[in-house]
Amino acid sequence: MEFYEIARFPGVTGCIDGTHIPIRSPGGDRAEVFRNRKGYFSINCQATGNLSGLLLGDSAHAQSRFMFTPVPEPNNIADQAYNAAQVRTRNVVERTFGQWNNASVAYK
Repeated sequence: MEFYEIARFPGVTGCIDGTHIPIRSPGGDRAEVFRNRKGYFSINCQATGNLSGLLLGDSAHAQSRFMFTPVPEPNNIADQAYNAAQVRTRNVVERTFGQWNNASVAYK
């Protein structure tokens, strides 16, 4: 119900996303394993909430019967409304990552 209350997107029980959480260099022989493609050290995280049903993901995920992703090129009002509700509802996990990243910047 809480997901539905955000943007009236029915049946959603969770959201999924990924991010790089910045870290200090761990040092040692394998430190470069933690350097990401943007050149800084990080841990690649993927998080979900409530895996019991329909998930919302971004365009990095494949559309399936249990994973709903944005319409790539919305060309009508229905697709535009779907994308707006999908993005607004999925924003919960993105805000969480924003908080994690802000905390890790303070850590550095």
